[in-house]
Amino acid sequence: MTRAGIVTINPASGDELGFYPYTTPQDIDRVLQVAVASRWGRSRVEDRVAAIGRLGEVLAERREPLATLITLEMGKPIGQARAEIDKCVSACRYYAEELPGILRLTTGTDDDELIAIANSSRYGLSSSLWSTDSDHAASVSARIHAGAVFINTISATDPRLPTGGIKASGYGRELGKWGVYELANLQALRIRTTHHQTRRSEGPCVK
Repeated sequence: MTRAGIVTINPASGDELGFYPYTTPQDIDRVLQVAVASRWGRSRVEDRVAAIGRLGEVLAERREPLATLITLEMGKPIGQARAEIDKCVSACRYYAEELPGILRLTTGTDDDELIAIANSSRYGLSSSLWSTDSDHAASVSARIHAGAVFINTISATDPRLPTGGIKASGYGRELGKWGVYELANLQALRIRTTHHQTRRSEGPCVK
């Protein structure tokens, strides 16, 4: 009898690890109905972060069997498989700790107070600033401690612009001409002349 679904195989032994039947449109409808009934979309931030925190705890508790499954299914060394689980646990804990501060509505009396609140975060990857006065927003953006500030639009990457953060969000830049320099080999040239003058230049090193 032919089974309609996906079979996962241990690449080392050829043993079947699991079988997952294809999802039908009716299955998808049932899942969507359950999701709508759960009212997750209207749940409080506190409830959401609690769920994310519990997910991290479950992943930590099941670290070994999950890592073993990754190794059996993908052939990844067990140390790297454990690192995959640890990374997911770390992400869950990060969002559980930081989302309450990120997703709260905060008000201020003036620009100085709002900027101070925004800059109080230990992270500084990207910010989104909204205003009916774009010139005023541009002047405020210079005081925001973030690697990028988007005015009247959501944060997004652009291959023409540098991408990177400050503070706990990292160091250095990707994309744009700034990112290209990270991949370039530059050659420094220094020449001592007969008049004891030094000429310096730098340029691309083509090998």
